[in-house]
Amino acid sequence: MTPKRWITIGIILFIIMTFNNLWIIVNLGPEVDMALDELWKIRNFENAQLIFWGIYATWLIYATLHILSIVMIVMGILKKQKIKTDDDIQELKNKVDRLESQKSFCKNCGNGIKDEKFCTKCGFELL
Repeated sequence: MTPKRWITIGIILFIIMTFNNLWIIVNLGPEVDMALDELWKIRNFENAQLIFWGIYATWLIYATLHILSIVMIVMGILKKQKIKTDDDIQELKNKVDRLESQKSFCKNCGNGIKDEKFCTKCGFELL
């Protein structure tokens, strides 16, 4: 998968999970609190625990997906940087190869020269 896709999927997943968590907090939070209060009042601890563990498991899944989305974004960025670094290394290798293919260099500026009397870049007189 390309780095751009890693980043895009990570951002989309992060946004979806954020809105999902906000929706649950705003819409289901008060209803769950009321349901738990009623169950505690009538001493139905078994169902109260069931609701509690269900909420906890749901939160754990959402938190895991949030973390996964951040990991995907970071991996995409790191892959993108690695590709850029690999391209930079290849460019440097190409420059070295070009310089090595030239026989001599100007002692003043380092410009590659062939069989001239003066450097074409800085005008330094070659001996």
